[in-house]
Amino acid sequence: MTPFDWHKFLSVAENLTLPNNPESNRSGISRAYYAAFGKSRIFCKNLSIIQAKDFMGFNPNVHTLLINELVGSEHDDLKAIGQRLKTLRARRNDADYNASCTESGKLSLLNNSINLSKEVMKYIVDYVP
Repeated sequence: MTPFDWHKFLSVAENLTLPNNPESNRSGISRAYYAAFGKSRIFCKNLSIIQAKDFMGFNPNVHTLLINELVGSEHDDLKAIGQRLKTLRARRNDADYNASCTESGKLSLLNNSINLSKEVMKYIVDYVP
């Protein structure tokens, strides 16, 4: 079985810019976050940044664990990944759960979220320990 390609979530987010309506924009923000998170999770597992047990099965704290570990890193690139994930996660939470947050329905926030997700993926590709 081929592993899931997290870049495809980013493609979904990009496709959701075309309708330019609040529902699509909110969904795109969520996909942009999960593209970056999924890629970061594998990256951190492969580098043993977080223990493998934290990645097994369903762990509702894995988002917080991953972000906090990266933000607290002494390595600037890891810290940058963590900061971007933190921003993307806050946006995703607003987009998915906060109906009164009108900012989440804006195309500009979706486009910025897509760019942040791309930055995370670039940091991962370019990372040198």
